[in-house]
Amino acid sequence: MAQEILALHVAPAAPNNPEMMFAAGVASLRMPILPSEVPAKQHDVVAMAGKTFWDLASKPPEEAESDFTKLLAAYPDFPNVHYFLGTSLGARHPEQCAAEFLAELRVSPDSVPARVQTRPPIRREGKPARRLNTPGRRLRSVPSLWERSWLLGAPCEPLVTMSTHLRPT
Repeated sequence: MAQEILALHVAPAAPNNPEMMFAAGVASLRMPILPSEVPAKQHDVVAMAGKTFWDLASKPPEEAESDFTKLLAAYPDFPNVHYFLGTSLGARHPEQCAAEFLAELRVSPDSVPARVQTRPPIRREGKPARRLNTPGRRLRSVPSLWERSWLLGAPCEPLVTMSTHLRPT
């Protein structure tokens, strides 16, 4: 949501605004903090991600692709860098985005968004959907029953149906 607002409304109106670019980097890397709370040792990766996002929103796609290349070369193991690239590839090169989401899972095995994104591209390519993980420690961080069922490839069935509780008296 924050990325859409930045891309559609802010980037075209405020070209090369360093504070907005930095905020875009925080949003692009899915960091649950304010820009002022970014640790000093992460400023470079956030600024680089922000510039990449800004170029993606306001310049030709080739320029953003070169920014992604630089970002991945400098920070291949930083959380959500591969996810950011995967989401941007979905628009121009959807056949390549699954590989980036899987790369994100190697960096951040508990990344629910990357897990959720890996399933649709695998199905689109005509291959059977496969389970990315078995039940266990990693899936305990997923909050809902529906998400656990979906990630494991099982249909989500309610534990209790409404008809059980709504019997005529």
